[in-house]
Amino acid sequence: MNRRNFISKSSLAMIAAAGLPKAILNKQAVTKITYKTKLEPGIVNQTYYELLIDHNCMTSFDTATDEEKTITLKVAYFETADFTTPTKGAEFNYIVKESMLINDIWKIKTKLDKKVTGDYKLPKSFPKNLVLTGKQYYYFNILDKKDQTIVSIPYPPSGSSGSGGGCFLTTACVENKNMADNCAELMAFRSLRDDYMLKNSDTIPLIDGYKIYGPAIIKAINNCANKKEIYDYMFDHMIKPSVALVKEDRLTEAVEHYTIFVKALADNYL
Repeated sequence: MNRRNFISKSSLAMIAAAGLPKAILNKQAVTKITYKTKLEPGIVNQTYYELLIDHNCMTSFDTATDEEKTITLKVAYFETADFTTPTKGAEFNYIVKESMLINDIWKIKTKLDKKVTGDYKLPKSFPKNLVLTGKQYYYFNILDKKDQTIVSIPYPPSGSSGSGGGCFLTTACVENKNMADNCAELMAFRSLRDDYMLKNSDTIPLIDGYKIYGPAIIKAINNCANKKEIYDYMFDHMIKPSVALVKEDRLTEAVEHYTIFVKALADNYL
């Protein structure tokens, strides 16, 4: 591969990604993100945790509203393996008092606001005022007084990629265009994923990253009043050029182009 040509193509991708439309949020947009644990089938005496948090309490702490600084913790205890109705449950609100980013990990200090509802009492290991650490759209840990993890609450990738495609973003773009599931664009990305990325140790982590961030980006874009404008731009400047590179068998460049755009989407909309 011509290194100079590769750098040139990468630069073009960065220029194109820089033109992504600015997000215009719906007035009714839901900004709280849900993190939740899983219940294992057939197991008794399980506790389920659900954490609702607005990321503005971290990324824009100084300008965040009181509502954005309110974190909700929902807890449900199941004494039996029947998860239809919990044995006990409760909901707690906490107010974020401080948030800091340390080596790409957020640390959030809160103060208990109130117990909203329920008859469940948190274990003694839980401090009255929660301290959380974690990564957006990945996980948040609740810490005890010795800064040890009590429970880790992951972000659940909502939805699925359906029958495939390069990632959730590809599917969203072609659905926005009302294109068939076996359209040339999706088939090209499936080929890139299956025949190249999954067979290359350097690119397998990228696929894992798409599984985490793809649904989060889609959710964020869908909360935008101008989501069609964003998807149209993605299709013209991310999907089409990447597909063209795949058809020319310039697979490394195709991955590079797509990866640059995914990072830009995360930077712009998350």
